[in-house]
Amino acid sequence: MAAQLGADAVDPRETDLAAYTRDTYGDGADVSFEASGAGAITLKAAVAAVRNGGTIVMVASSHGEVPIDLNTIMNSQKRLVGTLAYTNEDFAEVITAIADGTLDPSPLVSSTISLDDASEKGLNHLLGEGRNSEVKILVRP
Repeated sequence: MAAQLGADAVDPRETDLAAYTRDTYGDGADVSFEASGAGAITLKAAVAAVRNGGTIVMVASSHGEVPIDLNTIMNSQKRLVGTLAYTNEDFAEVITAIADGTLDPSPLVSSTISLDDASEKGLNHLLGEGRNSEVKILVRP
């Protein structure tokens, strides 16, 4: 999906992300975004992927505490930034972009379920096996 939307998509469970970014961008990426919330493996990969002085942006909430070696951040002068992804202004801008056709949200919808299935196939699924496979679940009445 990331590639569909114009980004480089690399799974750090399958690829050495630090080596990939050095091979692709020289000293590493200027910025990496940890948007999975998967925990230590993806945060460590995001830190390793950026160049010295680069920025790691935490977009997703993790499911519990995530250990991080702050000496690595300090010694390489990297910046670790947290962000709250959804402000009222963000919602208004996205709604406008969808309405005027500038943004097609369909690549983000990984499943569509009925309102009657929202608990079992939605919430319970996301808390279980769907945690690593779903992006957005669309609930229809």
